[in-house]
Amino acid sequence: LLNAAGTTLATVNVPNTGWWQTWQTATATVTLPAGQQTLRVLSSSADAWNFNWFELAAGSGGGTPTNQLPTVTAGIDQTITLPANSVQLGGSATDPDGTIAAYAWSKVSGPAEGSFNSTTGTNPTFSGLVQGTYTLKLTVTDNSGATASDDVVITVNPAVSTPPTGPATRIQAESWTAMSGVGTEGTSDAGGGLSVGWIDNQDWMDYSANLAQAGTYTVSFRVASPAASGQLQLRSSNGTILATVSVPNTGWWQTWQTVTATVTLPAGQQTLRVVSTHPDAWNFNWFELAPGAAISTRGLQEETEVVEEGSASIEAVEVFPNPVSDRFVLKVSSPLTGTMQVQVVDMNGSVAKQFNLQKLSAGTSQSYLSVQGLAKGEYLLRVQLGQWTRTVKLVKL
Repeated sequence: LLNAAGTTLATVNVPNTGWWQTWQTATATVTLPAGQQTLRVLSSSADAWNFNWFELAAGSGGGTPTNQLPTVTAGIDQTITLPANSVQLGGSATDPDGTIAAYAWSKVSGPAEGSFNSTTGTNPTFSGLVQGTYTLKLTVTDNSGATASDDVVITVNPAVSTPPTGPATRIQAESWTAMSGVGTEGTSDAGGGLSVGWIDNQDWMDYSANLAQAGTYTVSFRVASPAASGQLQLRSSNGTILATVSVPNTGWWQTWQTVTATVTLPAGQQTLRVVSTHPDAWNFNWFELAPGAAISTRGLQEETEVVEEGSASIEAVEVFPNPVSDRFVLKVSSPLTGTMQVQVVDMNGSVAKQFNLQKLSAGTSQSYLSVQGLAKGEYLLRVQLGQWTRTVKLVKL
């Protein structure tokens, strides 16, 4: 049997049937295209034979045609982050020699939570998901009963924690719930009232704090000391060290500076312990917890330093916390002294707030400033000391 191009499709032996009119059927398997075509039956042996008919039956050996499997895809893998907890699935299927009769979705693996709104369509919703990885299977059946399947993976990430926001929480040093070894005295710091003194190595004070949100906080300590090597630690109620802070030489027992650190705290009611961890003594007026990390603006300068000839260059300007909801600390490390003008400038170039500060000595100065009442948004904080100017970004919450 040849096709129109002369290609041999099958070669069949003609048996000895007994006589010219004694008939038998001989078979072979051929592969043929669809559509109109010409087939040639060619005698290819010297022995003669008679021919009554030939028949083309679909399928190997004249049986039922072989059913081709359907093709299925369960869709692309997806990743979501809580609190989003549902996905729309994108299944599809085709059958090369028939039609798709049924779709069936199932969960292969993953957390116990999660369910389909329908298991029989192409694009059901799978919802009620929790953190973890789910493998879902789509199985399809064609009109001849053949099945095929494909998997899709759904990854559910944990919720991204929202940084705490809101005003700072200030706790006066004399407002302890328990203490060991310390005493109180009047203070000449802004606001007056009492401060805590007679703080020796390993003396401690416990304070009660109630935080609305868990997260990262800037903790600021208002301290004074004529010594150079004081040190304190902030600890949790179970003794875990949350921060270790050096107490600088501020000049005298009632000359105050603010020192800061970054801590991570849980939400809710808790006890925080302030412990002296060095023989050099220090005085303590208050501490404050402000949402957000203490961020150095070192490297964020947007204006060129201009320093008088012979002067040492500015080392650093730092702002913390930043973003800020109310008060923040401006830290300037510089050998320069004199009047320091600080302007808060909005994005239109207008001065929204201005401070005039006195930097009395070379080295590091810390100023406690407030932007309460400013609208939320981004501002530029412009610091000018003599002929030197630097501008850094400040975010108001």
